[in-house]
Amino acid sequence: MDDYLDQEKSPVVAALLAIVPGLGHAYLKDIFYCILYFIVFWVALIASIVYFKGFHYYQLVFILIWAYGIYDAYTDALELNKKSAETSSSESETE
Repeated sequence: MDDYLDQEKSPVVAALLAIVPGLGHAYLKDIFYCILYFIVFWVALIASIVYFKGFHYYQLVFILIWAYGIYDAYTDALELNKKSAETSSSESETE
């Protein structure tokens, strides 16, 4: 299990998986944000359908939440890879 957590994560794969809300963060093993994006996405979608018939500007909030989840999964993968590289380089220096 630890080997999987130490593996470099692909930002592109994380972004593509994040098209399904929360799945990109599940790939990154960030369960809190996985659940958060999943719940917020579906609450915003259901609210926009139930309370607003037709197109309203509130639906833009739903689209922005979805787009930000994709962006966040991509940038989180980049940050994890950077931290992983720093950790492995510092470990090799101490040996």
